[in-house]
Amino acid sequence: MPTLQVQLVAASGNAGDYILTFIPYQLEPVEVENGRGYAEIELPLKGTDEVVAQIAVRRTAYPGNTVAQGSVRLHWTDASQTTIATRQTDGSLYDCKITEDGGAKLTITLV
Repeated sequence: MPTLQVQLVAASGNAGDYILTFIPYQLEPVEVENGRGYAEIELPLKGTDEVVAQIAVRRTAYPGNTVAQGSVRLHWTDASQTTIATRQTDGSLYDCKITEDGGAKLTITLV
């Protein structure tokens, strides 16, 4: 099954200050802390199918409040399923920037 790699980058603070929860529709959530590199997510997409992923970023320190949330649409741009593309949704992610790093990698930057 093709995989997507996602990482969280925070513009300020230390590694591990924030945690990203990435939840593709009808799949298990994946969590990754800022500064810890990429996490792999299996995406059972075929052809031009799209999947919506819910994204939330929260502080790891008490009280663990959510600092960003929203959703994004994901789809493969090629038949070999090696390049991912994103498209904003009505519930677009706020306080974050999504960068397509090439191939099947995304960086979500908390701003």
